[in-house]
Parts: sequence; C-alpha cells; structure tokens
Amino acid sequence: MNVAREITAIKKQAGGWYHKNFHAWYHPFFAAGYGATTVAASRLPVFSRWGIHLFASNLTDWFWSKGELKKMRDWILRNNKTNTRHLDSLIRQWKKDWRAFQKYFLWFEQHDWKKLTDEKLAEKYEQLYDSYVWCNSIPYLADAFLSAGEEDVVSQRLGEFLISKVPPTELADSIQRLTQPVYDSFVNRSHKSLLGLAFMIERQPKLKRYLLREGVIKTLKLIPQYPQIQKALDRYAREFHWIHNNYFAVYRLEHKYALKEIRRMLRSKNDIAAELGKETRMHKRNKVDKRRLFVRLRLPRELCNLIHLSEKITRWQDDRKSAVYQVNAIMFPMMKEVARRTGFDWEDVAMTTKEELLDALRERKLEAKSLQSRRLRATTIHAQGAVVILTRDSAKKLQISDFQSELKGVKEFKGIPASPGKARGLVRITRSTADIRSLKTGEILVANNTTPDYVPAMRKAAAIVTEQGGITGHASIVSRELGKPCVVGVEGITRALRDGQRIEVLADSGTIRILKQ
Repeated sequence: MNVAREITAIKKQAGGWYHKNFHAWYHPFFAAGYGATTVAASRLPVFSRWGIHLFASNLTDWFWSKGELKKMRDWILRNNKTNTRHLDSLIRQWKKDWRAFQKYFLWFEQHDWKKLTDEKLAEKYEQLYDSYVWCNSIPYLADAFLSAGEEDVVSQRLGEFLISKVPPTELADSIQRLTQPVYDSFVNRSHKSLLGLAFMIERQPKLKRYLLREGVIKTLKLIPQYPQIQKALDRYAREFHWIHNNYFAVYRLEHKYALKEIRRMLRSKNDIAAELGKETRMHKRNKVDKRRLFVRLRLPRELCNLIHLSEKITRWQDDRKSAVYQVNAIMFPMMKEVARRTGFDWEDVAMTTKEELLDALRERKLEAKSLQSRRLRATTIHAQGAVVILTRDSAKKLQISDFQSELKGVKEFKGIPASPGKARGLVRITRSTADIRSLKTGEILVANNTTPDYVPAMRKAAAIVTEQGGITGHASIVSRELGKPCVVGVEGITRALRDGQRIEVLADSGTIRILKQ
C-alpha cells in the first residue's frame, strides 16, 4: 500500500463519513475492522475501499465512506428488485461461515484450553480468530444497508408513500408499526429466558419470599433444592453469559446476574405470566399487524418487498453482532493467558494484532514500546487487500477533523423518530463503560450508538439520542420496548453537546433542542 497516496485519496473523499465510536482494546477491535473491510472486500468487490480506525487511549473512532456505503446499499436494493431471494442465497452461504465459527467457539467453551501447550493453543486460537473474521465479513452488508444515507432508507420510502395516505399525526406510528421486529434478537431471547425463570420462581412461594427478603447470594445456596430451576439457571448462564461483552471488557453473566434480574422483575410487582405471554407472542402479533397494514394501506409490492428485506437484514445483523460478543468471551481470557505464560504486560498483549499475539505465545517476541505507542495513538487503514498501522507522528497524518466538520452555534438538531414521546433533561454523553454506569435517573442518554450493555442505563434515562442507527436498530427497538422517547441518526450530536446541558427531545418529529440554562 502506498500510504501517502491512500491518505491523500481519503482526505479528498467526497460525500462525508459514517462514524462510530467505541471504548475498546486494539486486539478485538482490529479483528472486527479486518473482517469488515479487507476480508469482506476479498469476497465481494462491492465492499467499501477503506475502513479507517483512529485509536487513542482505548477510545476508537471508526470511519466508513458514506458514498461507498450507499453504493453497497444500492447494490442490495438493485439485486432485491430483480430477485427477492438474492439476499437469501448470500445468507445461506454465510451460514456455513457461522457454523464454522460456532464449532471453534464452542470448543473453547467446552474444553480446559489453558492446559494446552503453547503451540496447540496458538493453533486453536488461530482457527477461532480466522473463522470469526470470515464469519464477521459479508454480514456487514447489513450495516451498510441500515446505516447508509442521511435517513433510514425504509422509513424514508415508507414516509414518501404514506404522506398522502394517513393523517400527519399517524405517520410516525404507521412507519414504526410497519418496521416492527418479527424475529427474536439475542437480547429478546435472553429476556424471555429470564422471564421464564421468574415465572418458575414465582410459582414457588417459599423461594420467591426468600429471594426478595434475603437477596441473591443466600438464595444461590437454596437453588439446588429446586432441580428444574437449577437446570434452567445453568442453561441461561451457558447460552447468554456473553451478551454484555464489548470491545473493552467482558462480563460473564452467571447465576448471580440472572437472580439479580429476576429479583428486580419480582419486586416490580408486574404480572410476570402476562409479560412472558406478551413477549412470547410479540413477533407473531407484529407479523399479523404488518399484514393487516399492508392490506389497509394498499402498500405496493415493491414496498412490501423492501420491508421483508429489512426484516432479514436486521436479523442477519443481529447474528453478526452476537458473534462479536461471543468471540470477546474467548479473546479477553486468551490475552490474559498469553500475558500469564509469557510475563508480558496484559495491556501490551491487548494492543496486538493476531500475528503479534501468536508470536508472543510461540516465540516470546513482543515489541512492547511499539505497542505502548500504539495505545497512545494509532491510525489503522484497512483497505482492500492490505492493512497499515501508523503510530507516533505518522498517526497524526489523519485527524478526526479530516472526517468531521465542527458544529458551532447549532441549537436544534434533526434525526429519525424511533420511539414516540418527549422529554426534557440534562445531557449525559456516553463514550465508555464508565460513562454508561455513571448515568443518573432522568438524564438524557446521548451516544454514538447503543449495545446490550447500555440497557440498564436506558431504563434510567428520560430519553435516548444516538448518532447512528435506524428504526430497526438496537436503540430504536429497546426504546420502544421501554416506552422511552428516542431519536436516532442525529449526526454529530455527541460533539455538539456537552454533559450537563439542558435539552428537549421531541421524538415524534425527531427534533432535539438546546434549552437556555
């Protein structure tokens, strides 16, 4: 790669940049970026030319060209127009990649791999890593489809058609109903599993009273007296322990977490059986509601096909994301095991690429000073067929200002209405795991995007505002389930606002206003 030429081309790129921000260690995030660009482009030429990753002190900014994302989205739309099963064929091919990844992931889950020799462990980890980046490549078509453009393409086209069909006051509700999820996400499955456990415990009055009165730790000792509940708890911990993981930390959710959530459900005094029934029937009910709306609104076949395409793509993206959370459940213990065996600092190991980590394990070779410089500041250019990592002064050749313009003096912002309602409150910008935990009840959560580990904070927030995502994304779906006002796709909002500012969120119209202090 001619780095100088690539940097010049990047700076001249027209059409703007799609931006995501993460709290991350380099090793797991590099794997995701490598799969999304270099590996994906080797499999489908339609993929973006670049993925640029600016890293500084565990905060990472990821940039994709909006123009190229739109090309990817339009490629999907063209193929779907001529062949509505085109995406199905891609997903069928990808399922082979998924099964290969699951094979290696489950091997690590089921074996005491820390007893392996260095060489055997390196071999097994390389198999897991390679299967993951392969599995995590083509599905980024879903992210391009759901993220390209100034608006969510599905809500935009539905809005253009419905504007003359329904009263203005019903437009946002009609679009939301037509884009309701019809498949279980891994977050839904986890929640239903917890509701099922809460229902089982509720039917054991003695156990329920003990949990509410004595708390989680003491109740754990009592659970073995209830074999069916013990079995269900074991299954939950086995199937969903990874759902709160991210690129910066892993949180293995075991029996203690499950009982804590169940206790919260029981203390809410909601009807657990009714809530479980509602969750179980939700997607079937959504499908029926959509079919009725198709008929009542006389939706053209092209729009019906677009909605079905969006449903499949949303499900595909959810599967891709689950692979990220799962692989991190192995990557983080692996990095710590390499540090333990070699004596290298864990934070240095966490800044490696795959090849560097394997060299550390096999040959006890690690360029600590270079990795420490990388942690302070690094620019990674993932291009078709090549990757380059710049550190020290070279990393400064690309700055955030090369991708984003300043938003000065702006008092009102527009985004995509995702969940109705309005709220006023103080801004809490969340960029790190610490920021998520520090959000106070009644504050307005402002983030680049949300993930499952944001849910506890979303419950406390008065409203949710994100820079990324569409009406079928995580923030939108969870906000509707929680009944929280939500606006997504508000470009640059995390840079334009500051913690403690008072704002108003008018989610019905997708408007955010800065109020006088």
